[in-house]
Amino acid sequence: MFYHDASEGLKKIRTAVIFELVATIFAIITGVIAIFAAMQLQETGANTLPAEAISPLAIVTLVASLAVMIFSLISFFMELSGLKMAANDDSNFQTARTLIFAAIITSVIAGVLQSFQGGGSTFSELSNIISNAVSMFVVYFVCKGASNLLNNIGHTVLARKGNTAATIIIVARLISTIAEAAVTFLGNNETVDMICAFILVGAGIAEIAGIFIYIRFLSDSSNALA
Repeated sequence: MFYHDASEGLKKIRTAVIFELVATIFAIITGVIAIFAAMQLQETGANTLPAEAISPLAIVTLVASLAVMIFSLISFFMELSGLKMAANDDSNFQTARTLIFAAIITSVIAGVLQSFQGGGSTFSELSNIISNAVSMFVVYFVCKGASNLLNNIGHTVLARKGNTAATIIIVARLISTIAEAAVTFLGNNETVDMICAFILVGAGIAEIAGIFIYIRFLSDSSNALA
């Protein structure tokens, strides 16, 4: 038994995840910059960094933030396309696709609220956190769908690798979500901000490790189902 639609769909999802990985790396760069700036402020005891330090940091932060947005957007459309194909063979892929739409709608709502109420809006920040939390379940349903099909053709060992990848990514994203929530509700505290920045960088690194396992799983699954 072969699942050609799922095989081709998983190839596209794998490509989308690679773009997502690149976006995550750029996100870590912005986190490292935030840590550096916070440490400099604590050392000097000043409220702001010197102008000669702010300019290069601002440029790097802007470039990294734009890269996160561009690669995330490409990943979004590529993953939707792959899930649409794979959904012909297992309903879990359709569930994942629905969750992606839910996450993007939540993000749009958050953006609109920010434009009307300002970047400090608690509800807007909360919407972003919910969007991030919803997106991590996409990985779960992709792995579940692929594992179901792999079990159908006797590839049980490979199916378990998908569960491992999903667990690492979900835990890392959950930790990131908690850290973001702490910054939102306990904001304007330098100690909390620095601790959360370290946590976000650590969770991001763990997520990258999980994503590499996930990419390998998608590749192997695509070949097995072809």
